[in-house]
Amino acid sequence: MTAVQHSRNSPIISLTFPIVTIRVGSENPVAFNLHRALVCRESARLSKTFQGAFKESAEQECTLSEEDPRIFGYFVEYMYREGWLHDEKSSVHQSELSTLARLYTMGDRLIAKGLQDLALRKIALTLDKTRDLPDQEVCDFLEVAGAEIPDTPNDDALQAQVLWYAASRLQKLQDFNRFHELLRQYPHLAVKLCMLAGTKTNTQPKLPGISDDKRFKPESIYS
Repeated sequence: MTAVQHSRNSPIISLTFPIVTIRVGSENPVAFNLHRALVCRESARLSKTFQGAFKESAEQECTLSEEDPRIFGYFVEYMYREGWLHDEKSSVHQSELSTLARLYTMGDRLIAKGLQDLALRKIALTLDKTRDLPDQEVCDFLEVAGAEIPDTPNDDALQAQVLWYAASRLQKLQDFNRFHELLRQYPHLAVKLCMLAGTKTNTQPKLPGISDDKRFKPESIYS
């Protein structure tokens, strides 16, 4: 799959920057041919891969077997064009929340802070505007928080949003079998959820400091 150039990036980029190949997925991996400059700018991990003293740097190819090609495709969209992800002031449909959560956790693995920040903004805004998220969607969200975010003493920013929302609907979730299965599967979530419910605080967590996305603001020709 070759990334298509869009108006977000100068046309000269296709002439001056080399292409790298990133194969994504463990079974039947999908190959993405991308501009190295964009990839290295957005991901500190991939920057080290393609510009360090590694085999991948010499070959300009790497494999991300642990990632989902579908989710990685959104990262490609984020790099190349203005889409729904870049409109940070608009919420998304509830069915896209788990996708955004996976984008956030993939951003953590790729050390792609810009991607993480935008995904987190949209998640927080959507949760703030959505009071009737179906139990199934809440559990999908909780599963990402349990399976893909390491258990640490302090809540991850995404995990804090998920737990806050679940705590605000705890009475309703108690009647949903999958909710109890997830708490048994991820006991650290159960502990944090109980602690949060015990505080009887129903205030949405504030987002951590997020820098503005200034990557595509016009640059002076004299700089």
